[in-house]
Amino acid sequence: MWTYQKAHYAGQKAHYAGLLLILTLTLTALTMPAQADGAGAIAYRKAVMSSVGGHLKAIVGILKGQGGDKVHLLAHAESLAALAVITQDAFPLGSDAAAGKTDAAARIWEKPQDFKRATDAFISETAALAAAAKTGDLRAFGKQLGVVGKVGCKGCHSAFRSK
Repeated sequence: MWTYQKAHYAGQKAHYAGLLLILTLTLTALTMPAQADGAGAIAYRKAVMSSVGGHLKAIVGILKGQGGDKVHLLAHAESLAALAVITQDAFPLGSDAAAGKTDAAARIWEKPQDFKRATDAFISETAALAAAAKTGDLRAFGKQLGVVGKVGCKGCHSAFRSK
């Protein structure tokens, strides 16, 4: 009986050690940032930027009375603010022109602090746009949309986009 208990305990110990190893490897894989190749990162970035453009076009269309509903402005503004945060991670090393067709200028990776300041401004201005949308004041919203275009979009594209 003693031998059986000892062997059973050793078997359980090995079983739990195996489960712990599997759990550790699974959690490590789930918490690691996804690593894509350069071409994959470029494709992802283009999709994010296309989404930004789509929300901006929808906002302008609503404000011009061309379609949509003013109650949707908040959702579009909040989506822009969320996408602005994503832009900081959409330019990983290895996703430059050497990896594929991209308009991203090499300066993004050569001057990362300058690029971060530009994306920080985009984040800040789109957050202010979402805040303006919450007030329901269309004049304030329209004015902030102009700031987003000038500071958030043009401020980054003029310095960090190759054309």
